[in-house]
Amino acid sequence: MAGQSFRFIHTGGFQLESTLVGLAEVPDHLRDTLTGAPYRAVEQVTETAIREEVDFVLLSGDVLDPTSGGPSALAFLQHQCEQLRARKIHLYWAASRLDLTGNVLGRLQLPDNVHVFASDCVERLTHFRGQSPICTLYGRSWNDKRPLRAAEFVRESQEGFQIAVLYGPGDLEGGPRPGVDYWAVGGDTPMEIAPTRLQIVHGPGKPQGFSPRESGPRGCTLVNVDGEAEIRTRRIETDVVRWHEERLIVDGASSLRDARQAFRTHMERLMSGVHRPMLVSWLLTGTGRFDTPLVRRKERDEILDWLRSDFGHRNPAIWSVQLEIEPPETIPEDWCDDDSILSDFLRAIRGQMRDDAKPLELKPFVPDVRLPQDLLDAMIGTEPTVAAMRLRETAVLGFDLLRGEETPGRNKEKYSSHAESEGVTT
Repeated sequence: MAGQSFRFIHTGGFQLESTLVGLAEVPDHLRDTLTGAPYRAVEQVTETAIREEVDFVLLSGDVLDPTSGGPSALAFLQHQCEQLRARKIHLYWAASRLDLTGNVLGRLQLPDNVHVFASDCVERLTHFRGQSPICTLYGRSWNDKRPLRAAEFVRESQEGFQIAVLYGPGDLEGGPRPGVDYWAVGGDTPMEIAPTRLQIVHGPGKPQGFSPRESGPRGCTLVNVDGEAEIRTRRIETDVVRWHEERLIVDGASSLRDARQAFRTHMERLMSGVHRPMLVSWLLTGTGRFDTPLVRRKERDEILDWLRSDFGHRNPAIWSVQLEIEPPETIPEDWCDDDSILSDFLRAIRGQMRDDAKPLELKPFVPDVRLPQDLLDAMIGTEPTVAAMRLRETAVLGFDLLRGEETPGRNKEKYSSHAESEGVTT
């Protein structure tokens, strides 16, 4: 039997207590835009729900930390809920660990169109349009004693359209489970598993990216369900500023003039399709990247200053956040074949990169002061992938600082075989 068609917004990851990070300096002309971006992105989610006349909104966790967001974040959230209430739009919220910090959420006076799912068990709710039921929702909020398992949401015997609302991805990476038509999952990054017309596992990600690691479009998802339970999704972009990663292939024969022209060409392409301020992280790559003037930090900083002055003040602005050079996968033999301080340094790095090398013990070098745990982890962490990247980046730093006044490209033969050693292709 055919059911009723309906539509809803799926969102989450507001993180209203957070600010954008990853900029060494905040340009004055973008300061208000950057500081207000998380709030404005959420406002655009609310405006989308009202404009599209949805039946309800699903919140998949990480909305805010009430203890650090403060009164302004809580008041802002209540105002958004009131706006939805005025349009008779319900909001169903699977609260995450972040949301439940300090048990503030339980004491918050949210309007009656908001339902926060219980933490101790999966709740079952039916959403009505007038007197007619249109779908059944199953949701549970975070519980430190109960891992998030898909099996507890499955209800194969129920009729009608079934939605599971989760604050995270749980154990769904292996694929969807039968009995639920739409799995509304949370998490930092957008995800979609085994999509079909009649079943989908979907995570919308955040409405706004907060760091260079969260590049690309961000937004919420508009979900349309027709009378035959066929699902169609449409991504609605809500990010106020967009993080972007741009790779630039460098030729070993490139001069600074050539490099500027290559950057200008890339910038013109970016400007042709941008409708909001963009924060760009540049990565120089290619087999010739260590044989150009751009291998030096001083030259890269000059290019970065030029990019910011020439393109960072346009409307919309394209602000270059950083300009880095891709580190080598391995240290080439011919980088270590003389008696220079640089070769000694690179030989030590190469030895440390061997599989049988003893892990670096960095803790004794950390100042004896109280530091946040995440900062300590970043400084002394020994997770193999992170440690390997750290060594590769250290090699590039040493390659720059210990080469004296030698001009990159003057002795290309000495540094040319790194392409074969790395297996780099352009």
